[in-house]
Amino acid sequence: MRSSGPREHSYRGFDKAKIVAVVFVAFIAAAGYVVYSFYVENQAQAQEILQKSQQIVSLEATVENQSATISDQASEISELDATVRDLSVQVGDLSGRLGIASQEISDLTPKIRNYYVVGVKGDGEGVVVPIEVKIVRGGGAVSANIDRVEFLSGTQDSIRAAAYVAGAYTDISTFDRDITISFVYSGDDIVTVDGGSAGGAIAIAIIATLLEKSPDTSVLMTGTISADGKIGPIGSVAAKAEAARNFGATTFLVPPGQAVDVAGINVVSVATIEDVVAVVL
Repeated sequence: MRSSGPREHSYRGFDKAKIVAVVFVAFIAAAGYVVYSFYVENQAQAQEILQKSQQIVSLEATVENQSATISDQASEISELDATVRDLSVQVGDLSGRLGIASQEISDLTPKIRNYYVVGVKGDGEGVVVPIEVKIVRGGGAVSANIDRVEFLSGTQDSIRAAAYVAGAYTDISTFDRDITISFVYSGDDIVTVDGGSAGGAIAIAIIATLLEKSPDTSVLMTGTISADGKIGPIGSVAAKAEAARNFGATTFLVPPGQAVDVAGINVVSVATIEDVVAVVL
């Protein structure tokens, strides 16, 4: 019988060496894989870092360019601010000049209002006569234009008194304005207007023109005007009241103590120009 001890021992030694070699190779391979994986991972990270670094450099360049642009724009804004300030001063000057020009234009533009006086015809019948008041900057002239209207004595003085009272009441000087009163009558006959009796109506018409208000033409009046604004007596009250009624007026103002009873119209006494203004304006 053969002994198998030494050969088996030899085989076992060979197997162990083989195993060790395989383990070693596996270890080397694993280590290589780990190193390679680490290298690949680091390479990717390095590439990413490089890309981000390039982006940062690009952003820094963009920021620098935008900063320069902002600086330029800030300089332009500063220049524009200075320009705006200069223009504001110029606009202020122009506004002031425009205000003066507007006032000059306003002063040179005639102010016109219409009202009525009540007169009588040659046969004693009352008649309503339209008047136009025109006021413009001037030297204080007061004049009257007439058409088919005959003035009795004192008319010019009455018109001047009316202008004075109107200036005093409104606190607007009439000495640097020209006032023209135009009487226009379209009838075939001649109308007689007592300058004194038309004084109150002329005064209220001038006041309306100075204040740029429109008188209530449903209210007519008769009566003289004195320098202190008092309304004085006149004649032919009833005939004038009837003429006012026929014209379409609802109220007729007369001097104190001269109220008459005329059907179809309310006849009211007034003592001062303030009383007339309260009703007509």
